Amino acid sequence: MIVTPDMQTSFPPMVVAALTNVCTHACIHCPQRHYSQKKDFNPHYMSCDCIENIVDEMAHYPHSLLRFCAWGEPCLHPNLTDFVAYAHSRNVKTILLTNGYLLNEQLSQALLNAGLTLIEVSIDAASSETYTAVRCCNDPAAFTKVVDNVESMIQLRNAVLSSTSIVVSHVTWPNEAGEMEFREFESSWDGKADEVVKRRLTSFCGTLDSESVAVPENRVPCYGLWARFNVNPWGKVPICYNQWEKDKWIIGDLNEPQSTITSIWTGEQFNQLRKQQKKGIYTGPCENCTDYNPFAWEHPFEEVVWKVEQNKKCKFS
Repeated sequence: MIVTPDMQTSFPPMVVAALTNVCTHACIHCPQRHYSQKKDFNPHYMSCDCIENIVDEMAHYPHSLLRFCAWGEPCLHPNLTDFVAYAHSRNVKTILLTNGYLLNEQLSQALLNAGLTLIEVSIDAASSETYTAVRCCNDPAAFTKVVDNVESMIQLRNAVLSSTSIVVSHVTWPNEAGEMEFREFESSWDGKADEVVKRRLTSFCGTLDSESVAVPENRVPCYGLWARFNVNPWGKVPICYNQWEKDKWIIGDLNEPQSTITSIWTGEQFNQLRKQQKKGIYTGPCENCTDYNPFAWEHPFEEVVWKVEQNKKCKFS
């Protein structure tokens, strides 16, 4: 489903559920390392009731994708495979974004058995040296472990002809060294992973320093307002997926009685933001956004999902 600013979608093409705020790493391009050092930081995991309610509502909208990510590492959630299996039982397609560190053979097999649609392993490095510098993991063998985990899952998937797609991704720094690293990364996974995804470095609503491209004077509306419904680990709904503070720029709360994805997505606050941006008016977290991505309309992540699914149909037909 390709969305445009002229569409008034009744339900989001993708629901992004952040399962936890705890992580195994302290990546330099992720705000989790800063939030986890705050005095009021408390580890938190999304409740089973919240996920079940999300899935039950999404079951009525087969075009929508459920993406499990985190303000940390989603594989740390003890009920992850149960969530995937429940969504699969309701015919809801699931995507998992993980750093792959915990993706051992047992977990990989469980996710394949549960019916995961697609897994994206964010590796962000083509060498152990780069991985150590960027990922800041205490385990010196982390890079080798992650690569082995992904290759093992690919072998498991191929052995049973599972329909799960396996892609790898790389957050690329906007300089010559970053581009060279990505080309090496892309070459190393070509022919193994179903797709290699190149991601932009972002500031996460100004939380991190970045060299993101300056926002143009005349810009099209933000893709996220038409295509992404975000739920943080507490079940609250922030406007932007780059906003990682628990109670900032919250536009809804799925814990409230009668509150649903549909009611928030089609509610006055979301619609007002969309109307303003179509007129070139940017307020709230969008006003001085340094993470604006005008290319999202033409190349959304949904394209990756569609592409690998079609390739798999051809491969196994």
